[in-house]
Amino acid sequence: MRRTAWCLVLVAVALVRPALAQDAETAQRLLRQVLSQSASFWPDGRVPASRAALFRDQLEPARRTLEQLAELGERAIPALAELLRAPQAHARANAAYGLSRVGGPKTAPVLINAADDRHPGVRYQVTLALGYTSSAQALAALNKLAGDKEGAVRSAAIQTGAVLREILAAEQSETAEAKYAALVKLTANDNACAHLIRYGGEAVPALLQGLDSPDGGVVTGSAWCLAQIGDPRGLEPLWTRFTASLKKVPQTMFAQALADYRNAGVWPYLVRLLETAEADVAPAAQYYALERMKTLDHADRLKTIHAFLQRMMAKGTHKEVVRGPETEISPVAAACDVLEQVGDKTSLPLLNKIIDEAPAPAKSIVKPMAEQAKAAIEKRGA
Repeated sequence: MRRTAWCLVLVAVALVRPALAQDAETAQRLLRQVLSQSASFWPDGRVPASRAALFRDQLEPARRTLEQLAELGERAIPALAELLRAPQAHARANAAYGLSRVGGPKTAPVLINAADDRHPGVRYQVTLALGYTSSAQALAALNKLAGDKEGAVRSAAIQTGAVLREILAAEQSETAEAKYAALVKLTANDNACAHLIRYGGEAVPALLQGLDSPDGGVVTGSAWCLAQIGDPRGLEPLWTRFTASLKKVPQTMFAQALADYRNAGVWPYLVRLLETAEADVAPAAQYYALERMKTLDHADRLKTIHAFLQRMMAKGTHKEVVRGPETEISPVAAACDVLEQVGDKTSLPLLNKIIDEAPAPAKSIVKPMAEQAKAAIEKRGA
């Protein structure tokens, strides 16, 4: 019996080691990719003390690479710690952002060591990242940063420290039920959401109750947490909230949560979003659904998008001239964007009809999007 147990352990180790090595190799590859993008990074004098401005303009590719790296979880920490020692302040700020995406107590020591970085923009990102550690060790560093000479760093440290204390206090609740309920009340804050998501399915019942909160921030946070956890128990409640919201003030938060849901069981709900008939909210809901369909492989994906376009064209939607960011409010343009990625030759008759009947490019983006999709399909020879 003992020999059998040891054999099972050895087999498990043999299976895990290659996976860990592969993750380490992936982390180093992504790190090299970030460093190769460093030529476009801002000089030290321009690094902002702002999360929103960190990836403006040409820096979006670096953000996507960092988020890919963070998807490796704790196995990304060594690579991000290496980036946190880079000579460029903007690279170090990027590393702190990446560590915030990983989160958890194991990121705390790395971030604490960087809390006295010479550049205020880096200290600001480190301050925000410390809030995602869920670690009591981070509080001492945040207390020190609360006296920083840079106003933005001080303000961020005070706010981040306050939320972290609330999270840690919730963790001291007498029962698991009370703990999750206390954490759900904090979900208007991203740090609390990130902390709660780590509990996975255990937190789902409390998050479902959070959907009924009178606090809009808690409702939004609960919906987002459910999407990230991906437990199938959250799908139908989110759909119920979405349809109920159509009868009141249109709310797209539930549509977005459904579209982001990390579970393949979301497919029928994406189809339902495409079929939503409410004119005042359908374009946004349909846009979210189509964006997810672009990345979610499903046997019925192409057939579903074709059927959707046929319905839109029957209504004359492809002929309309709309205002605003059209890829968000024109469902036909959004569907063409998906076909550019996944369409085949069966999509060409629909695209040709759109090209023939849509307004001129100066009036609508629909025709150029359809032309772009057609060109991509013909190039693939699909």
